[in-house]
Amino acid sequence: MCFFSENTLYAVTTAVAEETRETRMAERGAADGRPAFRVDGMDPVAVRLATQMALEVMRSGRGPTIIEAELYRYFHHGGGLPGSAFGYRTKEEEAQWRERDPILRIAREMQNRKWLTDEDNAAIRANAKAAAKEAGERLTEMDGPKRRSVPGPRPKPALRGEGMRGDLSEFGGKRFEELETATGPVGEVKFIESVADVMGRNMEKDERVFILGEDIHRLKGGTNGATRGLAARFPDRVIPTPISEQGFTGLAGGVAQEGTYRPVVELMYPDFALVAADQIFNQIAKVRHMFGGDTKMPLVLRNKVAIGTGYGSQHSMDPAGMYSMWPGWRIVAPSTPFDYVGLMNSALLCEDPVLVIEHVALYNSSGIGPLKDLDYFIPLGKAKVVRPGKAFTVLTYLAMVPLAVKTAP
Repeated sequence: MCFFSENTLYAVTTAVAEETRETRMAERGAADGRPAFRVDGMDPVAVRLATQMALEVMRSGRGPTIIEAELYRYFHHGGGLPGSAFGYRTKEEEAQWRERDPILRIAREMQNRKWLTDEDNAAIRANAKAAAKEAGERLTEMDGPKRRSVPGPRPKPALRGEGMRGDLSEFGGKRFEELETATGPVGEVKFIESVADVMGRNMEKDERVFILGEDIHRLKGGTNGATRGLAARFPDRVIPTPISEQGFTGLAGGVAQEGTYRPVVELMYPDFALVAADQIFNQIAKVRHMFGGDTKMPLVLRNKVAIGTGYGSQHSMDPAGMYSMWPGWRIVAPSTPFDYVGLMNSALLCEDPVLVIEHVALYNSSGIGPLKDLDYFIPLGKAKVVRPGKAFTVLTYLAMVPLAVKTAP
C-alpha cells in the first residue's frame, strides 16, 4: 500500500507551517520505519519516478510506502475564487506557483523536444475548454445574469432514507431458531464460553472473518475471555492492535467496504467508541446511504457494558443510546447464551454494520444455550418475548432481563 499525500501547503486558510514544526509530511514515515519519498508535485516526471521507486519497495516485500508530492491549490478550499481574495495568501505567491503549472510545464517540455507543435497544443487546450463548457451548460442554467445549478438532478426529499440499510435478503433460506423450539440439544452453559465458541465456529467456517482489538490475543482471550483459544487456532486472523481506536476501527471500516473480508472489532470498553466516533458514526454508519445502498458494510463491532467493574467513569457507559442516534447501525443485545449464538451468527451474515452489546455481569453467569448446534440464526430487528403476561409490559435488555424475570410476580 502506498500512502500518497498531496501536500497543498494549506488546510482551508491555515498554512502547514502554522500547524506543525515538521512541515515535511514524508518524515512521518520514520516513526514506524516506512520508506518515504518527497517529490516536487508540480513535476509529473518526478512524481512518476518516485512512484516507480515506491512500487519497487512494495513489490519486493518491504512493506508500505509514503509519497509526499508538494504542490499548490490555486483556488480557495471551496469555490472558484483564489485564496488571495480571502487575504490568507498573496497574489504574488499564486502567480509564482502558476508559473510552475504542471500542464503548462509538460506542454513546454514536449514542445522543446519537438514532440508537440504549437498547433497541437492549442487544439488540445481548446478541446479541454470546450468539454468543460459543455459540462457546465448541462449542469447549470441561466437565472437572470447569473448561472445556477439545474434543480432537476437534486435528490428528492422522499429519498432521504434510501439505501440507509440493506433489505436482509442475505438471510433467505437460513435456519432460524428460538430456545423454546430449538431442534438441537440445549443445556446449562457459561455465557462467556458461548461468546468464544460461536466466534471460533464462524472463523472455522468462513476464512473471511477476522478479529481485531486491544489485547485480544493475550490474557486467555482478552480482558474477559471472549476470544479464548482463538489466537492459537487462527494466529493470522486474531490481530492485536495499538491503543488507537480511531485507527483500527477505521481500518475495519475500509476493509468491510472493500468487500473481501468480514472484520469483527472489539472495543475494550464502550466509552472508547468516543475516540473512534468519526469512523463509527460519520463513516461506517453512513456508507450505505452515501452510496445509494450499493456499497455493503459487513462489519461487526462488539462492545460491552462494564458498569460496576471498578474501572472508573471512562469505562462504564452503555453504548445503546449513542449508537441508536445514528441511522445505519443494527443493534443486538442478547441476554442468554442461546440468543447470543443466534444473534452473533446473524450479525456476521448481515451486510450492514451490527453492534453486539454484551454485559460483563452476564459473562460469568450460566444459562441455557446450545450444546452442539452453533449454526442457527435469530432474526435481526425483533424483540424477544421472554415471558408473556397481561398486567403490564417490561421492556429491557442484557443483564436486566434475568432480573426482570426474577422480579415479576
